[in-house]
Amino acid sequence: MNRVRVWLSAMVMMAIAIPVSAQVQTGSILVRVSDAQGGAVPGVSVTLSSPVLVSGTMAGVTDSGGVNRFPSLQPGIYSVKLELQGFRTVVRENVQVVVGQTVPLDLQLSVATVAETVTVTGASPVVDTTTANTSVNLSEQLLQNTPGGRDIWSLVEYKVPSLLITRPDVGGTSGGLQGVFNARGTTSAQNTSYLNGINVGDPAAIGAAGFYYDFDAFDDIQVSTGAHDITVPTSGVFLNMVTKSGGEQWRGRTTFAWLGDATQTQNIDDELLRYFPAQWDPKLGIHVT
Repeated sequence: MNRVRVWLSAMVMMAIAIPVSAQVQTGSILVRVSDAQGGAVPGVSVTLSSPVLVSGTMAGVTDSGGVNRFPSLQPGIYSVKLELQGFRTVVRENVQVVVGQTVPLDLQLSVATVAETVTVTGASPVVDTTTANTSVNLSEQLLQNTPGGRDIWSLVEYKVPSLLITRPDVGGTSGGLQGVFNARGTTSAQNTSYLNGINVGDPAAIGAAGFYYDFDAFDDIQVSTGAHDITVPTSGVFLNMVTKSGGEQWRGRTTFAWLGDATQTQNIDDELLRYFPAQWDPKLGIHVT
């Protein structure tokens, strides 16, 4: 009997763990290679390189349809190199991979008369044509360069279309205060929050996150409002948070935050003070009557 109980307990734990481990924490690159006439080119060596890769590079070969997919890639900037004997080498730079999305790259090879390399520059494709998911990715660059209260909830309402939040953040005045949100007719109780693939929702406040987070720790945050990945358990807003990870280079960073008189203001001018005498409170940083 005890063996049966142990076996049933193990099965339950596995059932719980499987959905957690399946949560999307990475992105992918889908490479399609064709020739000058539009025909598929098989056997092309495809090499990815990026500082976020532990090994520095990753290689693959296109199949009979001229396609090769690189799944489970850490968010970051990649370079894609195509090589095939008799053809010009093609290098596509600045390919940005974000959480939960596939970057489709349609590249063309041309016959080479001499050994040469063609470098393609430009922005990465911004539309993932491989999924119907509706989401916005808050990259590290966007998080760090957007003024606000340095928390997730001060950004999502202004950066995610169709999302409404219970506490608007004006100039960071609500920083440190968590807010619940909803989108597309769902309720906040249907929201799901994951951190590195682990459900961090608050069991005492359904739909809210159970923790406050180090704002500088995030590498990418995917805010999905519709057509979620099949592993997402609810239909509300899916907050998919991924922290930074190591690469092939040793590095670190320190963040300092400073708030001085020059960065503060208040709307009580001399005219108002004439009718409503006030006194400056240095602790609160405001005039009080």
